Amino acid sequence: MLSTRKRTSEMRKQARAGRRTAITVAVLILLMTSIGVAAPAKPQSSTAPASVQFPKFRADDPLRTDPDRLLLFAEPAEQELSKAIDLLQKTFTSPEGGSIQAANVNTLGEVPNSSWFENRMSQRVMTVPELVRGPNQLDGPDMSSPWIIVGAKTAGITPGFRIVDARGDLYFIKFDPLNWPQMATSTEVIGTKFFHAFGYHVPQNYLVHWTGEYQLDREAEVRWDDGHRTGLSEAYINEVLETVPIRSDGKIQVVASKGLPGSPIGPFDFQGVRKDDPNDIFPHEDRRELRGYRVFTAWMNHNDSDSVNTLDMWIDDDESGEKDGLGYVQHNVIDF
Repeated sequence: MLSTRKRTSEMRKQARAGRRTAITVAVLILLMTSIGVAAPAKPQSSTAPASVQFPKFRADDPLRTDPDRLLLFAEPAEQELSKAIDLLQKTFTSPEGGSIQAANVNTLGEVPNSSWFENRMSQRVMTVPELVRGPNQLDGPDMSSPWIIVGAKTAGITPGFRIVDARGDLYFIKFDPLNWPQMATSTEVIGTKFFHAFGYHVPQNYLVHWTGEYQLDREAEVRWDDGHRTGLSEAYINEVLETVPIRSDGKIQVVASKGLPGSPIGPFDFQGVRKDDPNDIFPHEDRRELRGYRVFTAWMNHNDSDSVNTLDMWIDDDESGEKDGLGYVQHNVIDF
């Protein structure tokens, strides 16, 4: 009798446990359904879906150099961009169209070398001396005799001059604000080395301690903010030199930017294409190197990276090195 009661009690316990298990499983299923838990993924087939398209490699892939210097043409007219209009356009408008994927990458998704970009640190580890030297190929302007001032600019935070050194090389020199010595000049040199390593075409920028001695070219002009030009006088030069920091040794720290090769034809826009350049076929907003430029300038806190701080140079030079009035455009970023 006792054994029968015991068996009955155990059977009831098992039944209750089974009901609790079933309820628990039902609740878990309801919870999983309500929060959208996905079912376990099925093993993928070794065959790729028909919708996936892999890049097609041709005999010359991957393309390492974009032949965008192939078409030679006569020097185009210099174009100007308004800093105010450029700021408003980039702030409140977006380029029409545009693609999600960059348009000028090769089959590996890389940026080929071109008139816009040169792969440097993206191809190999650059040495410390290479990084420190940057684009510089000289020791700076020749100071064995006084510089000849051939022009002046008034645009920008600080004024500057165009000078010719004893070797006959053209340089653009800029100064620091009076109360912030080394702020503009040192930053310019450091920024140039970074963007050269990234792969952009930049000028050779040198940090120079100048005595302030100069000669004035008789035909030198100053270009004012509104675009008009007047003759450059020693009075204006001396007035500028009185508003720049003087070092303890009596010299003036300047950044000397060597003239880029070719003829200046104005800045480039970060949207559209340059219509007078037949090699410029990719919309600028779809160029990988210009999209990446936004990332680099943000990382460097380079907040003055608009179109007016770029410069296109028309270079009259074919593969033979002859000057025949036909050339191509090289695109540079300047003023860091």
